[in-house]
Amino acid sequence: MRYREEERGLVDFMFVRLIDHFKEQGYATFNLGLCPLSNVGGYPGASLQERVVHFFYEHFNQLYSFKGLRQFKEKYDPRWEPRYLVYPNSLVLPKIAAAIVSANAGGSLWSYLQAWRKTGFSR
Repeated sequence: MRYREEERGLVDFMFVRLIDHFKEQGYATFNLGLCPLSNVGGYPGASLQERVVHFFYEHFNQLYSFKGLRQFKEKYDPRWEPRYLVYPNSLVLPKIAAAIVSANAGGSLWSYLQAWRKTGFSR
């Protein structure tokens, strides 16, 4: 989700209209999707890998706005459900992280970074 300051509130409006539409169709729930990394490694006893992920979440927010996504979705009082990632060893974690960001960005990580640098969009 991207926005410009002059378009603030547009995404909220679209979500509310979608939720209302599907509620009228008989749906009882609406899935807002994931908030990647938002609850990883920020607790005593977290593994080294989890603490690294938590560091990334805390300090690389300008790149992907992990915190902003979580804050946006919190407005709707969601029911958060944990999701887990199983991986063979810690050496593949950077590749997995890049793949997740790329998939969420709708293309390659490189094209996402180039667009982010050029557009000046807020996240």
